[in-house]
Amino acid sequence: MGSEFSTEVFMLPSFWASALVNGDTSGLDPDDEAALDKFTAYMLHQYGQCWCLDVASEENFLRHHDASRFGVLACDCCEYIFDTTRRASNGQR
Repeated sequence: MGSEFSTEVFMLPSFWASALVNGDTSGLDPDDEAALDKFTAYMLHQYGQCWCLDVASEENFLRHHDASRFGVLACDCCEYIFDTTRRASNGQR
């Protein structure tokens, strides 16, 4: 019996895109990287994974966004779609 595919949408800093899509954190300063690490830890705890599927190209400057609780101030943000499908403990869907 398989799981249904599920996703979650988050409004996150646009400057996180390279890190979340490509795993490239070279453009982040230490504070931004620490905030991203907190978000990733949240995703792993909440969903068991942190797989970004897509990032919208449209940016909006937002004071309140989904990275605020991880210490990120107002910034340009875009929509990120993450795979949140629950996986079986043996790695099967």
